Amino acid sequence: MVENLLMATGIRRGGFVGAEDISTAELWAGLGINTYFFIGAVLLAVTTVSYFRRSRGDNHR
Repeated sequence: MVENLLMATGIRRGGFVGAEDISTAELWAGLGINTYFFIGAVLLAVTTVSYFRRSRGDNHR
């Protein structure tokens, strides 16, 4: 998300890679893809924690 903020605010238009000559469409496509994967990572982490809590709870009753 840091890369998204850098790109959206114009601080570093090319993000961490530093590709200065990207078009506006490439900028927004990159933001969309990065956001999609970030949300996926958050959901995977929440699902993993939930799974471990439920698995652990069944063994200790």
